Amino acid sequence: MSAVVDVRDISVTYRSTGKTALSGVSLHAEPGELVLVSGPSGCGKSTLLRLLNGLIPHSYRAEVRGQASVGGLTVPGRRIRELSTVVGTVLQDPARQVVGTTVRGDLAFGLENLGLSRAEIRRRIGEVAERIGLTHLLDRPTAWLSGGEVQLVAFAGVLAMRPKVVVVDEPLANLDPAASLRLLRELRRFADEGGTAVVVEHRVEELLE
Repeated sequence: MSAVVDVRDISVTYRSTGKTALSGVSLHAEPGELVLVSGPSGCGKSTLLRLLNGLIPHSYRAEVRGQASVGGLTVPGRRIRELSTVVGTVLQDPARQVVGTTVRGDLAFGLENLGLSRAEIRRRIGEVAERIGLTHLLDRPTAWLSGGEVQLVAFAGVLAMRPKVVVVDEPLANLDPAASLRLLRELRRFADEGGTAVVVEHRVEELLE
């Protein structure tokens, strides 16, 4: 089985600081795998995710050496829009990516950008809301959500786009244990159904539990 995430001897140096955040890193992940990337603060974990989802070099200017591809698309060099149909990202602070005023509106945002029909958008929203357990929240203002609910909404919005790969940055950073466990269970389910998940987290013991 071919790797969905294929990173070979990648080095990344930020142009603004001249700092080399990654040096000679390789990573291979196949469909059905959930990969944990761990290490102390400043070791380059978030840089790796930025490479995979296209934020490097489009939002973070950097010199990249080596080879990398995600879902058959070579990175860097692809536009973020192209990669967004293959790679879904849940940020460490998911409130930064929840842009709709209601849960329903937020779940529709990415699908509308794909140019899907209204009927298809409604269908996908219904499916992902039922899957994640958000049906009762669809008409709730996003400003009224708890931290755990915001993270689940962000993840649901990613799943609605039907990516091959989901990357998650520090899922345990700001959540209570129950909310964290719920998200991790959904990530495991995503991988069990043939997706590929890459999780950055320095609290290894908590995550493995």
